[in-house]
Amino acid sequence: MDRASTIDRGRIHLIGVDQPGMPGLAQALAGSGQEVSGSTVGSDPSITWLRERGVRVDSGHSAHRLAIGAQLVVPAPGLDRFHPELVAAIKHGIPRSSRADLLGWLAQGRTVIAVGGDRSSGLAGAMIGWILDRSCLGPTVVLSRRVPQLGGWGLLGDGHHLVCTADDLGAIQPSILIVLDEATASSDHTPVAGADWIFARDLGSPEQPNLSGERLSLEMTDIGWWAADIRQDRAKTRFRVFHNGDYVAEIWLKQPGVAAVWAALATVAACQRLDLPLESITEGLEEFAGVSRGFECRGSYRGVTLLDDDAADPGEVDEAIALARRIHGPRRLWAVVAANLVEQVEVLWPADRVMIVGPLSSISRERSARAMVVAGRDEAIAELDRSLEPGDVLLTLGAGDVGTIADEFIGRLSSDRKAG
Repeated sequence: MDRASTIDRGRIHLIGVDQPGMPGLAQALAGSGQEVSGSTVGSDPSITWLRERGVRVDSGHSAHRLAIGAQLVVPAPGLDRFHPELVAAIKHGIPRSSRADLLGWLAQGRTVIAVGGDRSSGLAGAMIGWILDRSCLGPTVVLSRRVPQLGGWGLLGDGHHLVCTADDLGAIQPSILIVLDEATASSDHTPVAGADWIFARDLGSPEQPNLSGERLSLEMTDIGWWAADIRQDRAKTRFRVFHNGDYVAEIWLKQPGVAAVWAALATVAACQRLDLPLESITEGLEEFAGVSRGFECRGSYRGVTLLDDDAADPGEVDEAIALARRIHGPRRLWAVVAANLVEQVEVLWPADRVMIVGPLSSISRERSARAMVVAGRDEAIAELDRSLEPGDVLLTLGAGDVGTIADEFIGRLSSDRKAG
């Protein structure tokens, strides 16, 4: 019997439910009517979201008890094999499964569209899931990025498509595989037999992308797709799509930057392979509102524009700050960056003010001499309260507590209204 079939017997407990790929799995399983619990040692914003959708999430000793009472335990990929919850599950003879097993269960009878773990690939997965859902095709979606238009990281549909990340496919054979990072495509991923191998190559300069005339080439088996005549209009992007030398469509995206163009180009290619009408594809892309923490505009607080991005490496920080500068021009730009993103680089970002949140080594402090370093989230908020002025742009970058700074300011808006 397939191990994943045991999910019909009772509650599933996900150890490390806040880890990449796990919130979407929890949400999709809960959407199927399955009882789901999870544990975490962090304070990721995803936890509140999952709790609101019926997933019991706990930590510490209570989480330990949850694991013992479960009928199936699923550890996050890479979890320490001596994790106390996992040890308890083994001791009590509770069946274990993997994320790949449960994805396999969700994939049964469905066409699988898998996306790589890089930023553009994840955005492409969100776009494809949105277009399929908008077309009333009832997709099942399990992603590592939260997509507000889809109601979160995961969506359980009754249709014939599964959109998921390619990080932990196991024995799943996707029909379409999208990997938009060329280095990842050539080193970490191997083409899967029977799948369309899709990846993007930037023929311009990846360090200084030219949004006025850059051409992107997307290879899908032996068929060529590319984007040309890319134009940035503040926070929107316009480009034209070509296929085998023929003009296909002009598309306006609500997202800025070349990464969004890569994702949209792959989305057009994949959705055409799925036989979706071109009109549905282009309209869906133009209505797509983006992913949470993907250079997301959270609104404004007392005249300060709040931007938020879950940049995972210094290169993504570079890109986000440059994008904010390009869009908002001479306005004073604050870049608030998680400390782990600056440990290996010298801070030379084109921001007016740089704040680093978290402890730094002595060497990193020397590299970041022009930046303000604060111990944690509370200190960052206190300093921003003293220093932000109307007209400023606040860009928060990185995972963990930094990603909740904008929430603090947004949460004050209702209090301000009540006080007024």
